[in-house]
Amino acid sequence: MMRKMIVMVALLTLCLANVFAVDAALERADSLFWLDRLEETKQLLLNTLDSTTTDSQRAEVLWRLSRATLSIGDERKEEGAGDAELFAIYEEAEQYALDALAYGDHPNAIVYKASSIGRWGETKGPLNALSKARPMRDDFTYLIDTLGVTDNTISWYVLGQLY
Repeated sequence: MMRKMIVMVALLTLCLANVFAVDAALERADSLFWLDRLEETKQLLLNTLDSTTTDSQRAEVLWRLSRATLSIGDERKEEGAGDAELFAIYEEAEQYALDALAYGDHPNAIVYKASSIGRWGETKGPLNALSKARPMRDDFTYLIDTLGVTDNTISWYVLGQLY
């Protein structure tokens, strides 16, 4: 009986340590992101992804991967990257957001999914960008009207750009 209790306490301790480690990694990734250390942010998040134990943690890591990848694409665009490279980056960012959404309706995943689609459309040109307008509008309508997220500045900015 005592042995089972010791094993249970040890397992609980390991689980709690992992939760705190993932939370600390997310905080570190957010700090790196806001310091424009995007490649470091992405690598930290990729390394952290394997450590996640819950769907919620996985979604948190994945939407942040989408955000970091999208921003890397924006930087590469400013540096003169070609369309093929940018398409690949924006599609990767969208896929991370879609992966996050597989774990539930996470507002930030919706924002970065729509943002990635928009960047892809902008890169393709005005006519192709128009074909992406409806899916983006639908994402933001769902975010605001269905989920009730009205305090997300980024979503209002992107929606304003869309219109």
